[in-house]
Amino acid sequence: MNENQISHIKNRLATDKIGSLVARYSIPSTIAFVFFSIQAIVDGIIVGNFLGADAIASVSLILPAYTLPSSIALVIAMGHRHK
Repeated sequence: MNENQISHIKNRLATDKIGSLVARYSIPSTIAFVFFSIQAIVDGIIVGNFLGADAIASVSLILPAYTLPSSIALVIAMGHRHK
């Protein structure tokens, strides 16, 4: 980014309405989290139907350990995109 783009972004952050700023910065993350949730549901359906109860229990135990780093990485990536 050049200086002109950076100053334009800073100006928008200072002058735009709070609602539009919240929408601008939160909607991409929200959409990504919806896709992460859909992925978890599809994984659960496939594993539960084809591999059984023990496998779905394993997925249920490991899913939070997968989701937490993914969500932190997403938040950092979104913040870096608009820096």
